[in-house]
Amino acid sequence: MRITILGMPMDLGSGRRGVDMGPSAIRIAGLSEKLKSIGHIVTDEGDILIKAPEQQRVKDDKLKYLNEIVRSCNLLSNRIERILSVKSFPLILGGDHSIAIGTLAGI
Repeated sequence: MRITILGMPMDLGSGRRGVDMGPSAIRIAGLSEKLKSIGHIVTDEGDILIKAPEQQRVKDDKLKYLNEIVRSCNLLSNRIERILSVKSFPLILGGDHSIAIGTLAGI
């Protein structure tokens, strides 16, 4: 199977910092190497860049980072569509649950 890894280091949808380190931690644990060792063809396209909370203006305390979540999920959706168009399986590494928006939209 062809697998394309894409990181989405987002923690803007959660109330805690830290889950944005998930993609790095999974890579350091040897994900690509393990997938290759069982016969898959693996490409890692790196991470989608997400603006840190400190770089953003909060307009609504209940929807603090909505604009950045929407922007980055649109990027994720487009990347997943492209990955699928070349018959590769998109393996998305996150991040908080808000990345599901872009993942499902792309599929």
